[in-house]
Amino acid sequence: MAVYKRGKVWWYKFILAGKLVRESAKTSRKTVAIEAERGRRLELEKTLAGMPVEKRTSRINSVADMVRLYQERYAVDHRDRTQSVLFSRGRLAHVIRLLGSTLLPDLTETAVRRYVKLRLDEGASGRTVNMEVGELSRAVGRPWSVLWPKVRKQENGRRWAERLHPRRKTGFWKRQRGHGRRSSAPSFGWGC
Repeated sequence: MAVYKRGKVWWYKFILAGKLVRESAKTSRKTVAIEAERGRRLELEKTLAGMPVEKRTSRINSVADMVRLYQERYAVDHRDRTQSVLFSRGRLAHVIRLLGSTLLPDLTETAVRRYVKLRLDEGASGRTVNMEVGELSRAVGRPWSVLWPKVRKQENGRRWAERLHPRRKTGFWKRQRGHGRRSSAPSFGWGC
């Protein structure tokens, strides 16, 4: 096990199963290079033993990369459900716009909270934001509760009538009372 420097970059070399392994650690820090050597050796030993190994490139994917892969798989798996595919694309469009360049290791609870705040400030409802974060967690491949356990789901918002302008509210409810209806559903005059 040896770590050495070539130019400004650290390299490592070791012998495993009679083969010389010499690779760049792709770092300018010696301690990181030592950890990279240990990780690579472990990865090769697992491969030699026939155990599954995670690909190195999948550790540095961005959110946009993962979402793109998810959308491709989702479109194939749900090809007879076009509405589901369109729903997923619609929810993930905002995720790509705001979090697309974020690397997966940086997709922490703080980053997700920042995303939720941005979306709520843009005027999106809590339910919409919940659906977007849910789709993001499915794209990453783990449940929301595992990835970001302290990020709470947003409230679904108030009832639709409470969002009406205050002057319209009173007129709306008076019209409802005038029809002798007790339900909170609007009367559109469709013969109901």
